[in-house]
Amino acid sequence: MLGPVPEPTPPAAPLAPAPAAATAPPDFVQELDTLVRARYPLVWLVTSEEQRLEALLGELAARHGKALLALPGLAALREKAPARFDDTVRDALLELLYASGSDIVLLPFQDLFGHRERVNVPGTVTEQNWTYRMTSTLSRLIADGESRRRLRSLAERHGRAGRH
Repeated sequence: MLGPVPEPTPPAAPLAPAPAAATAPPDFVQELDTLVRARYPLVWLVTSEEQRLEALLGELAARHGKALLALPGLAALREKAPARFDDTVRDALLELLYASGSDIVLLPFQDLFGHRERVNVPGTVTEQNWTYRMTSTLSRLIADGESRRRLRSLAERHGRAGRH
């Protein structure tokens, strides 16, 4: 339902001036709006304008009658203010993802180990795109007991061990 229909303007009444043309929102705002309407459970945004983005997200959420939720685990990362992406940051992000209410958590292989290589370069077409190769051999992965214990513990703590 679009709302109440306004009373028709009498024919003799002068027409009101047209409102000033509103500028279209930036493309990323339109894309975010689409993601909110599509019910994406998690949207990852990187910005140097955190307060401005939070205000914009609040407006989008309100416009669609949605709640805007902050991930409390990220506050802990903010307090530590890590200077670089390290194992502590990797593990904090993995904890948040595994603790999510999603039925399925799918992660690229390199994210589980904190690797920084890119799978592709957006906007380019080259022979290297989508040709990621693991930096470890299978035998080294099998022998990496510390990573196996870390990932198994993560899955067990969040009830995701042994799920198909």
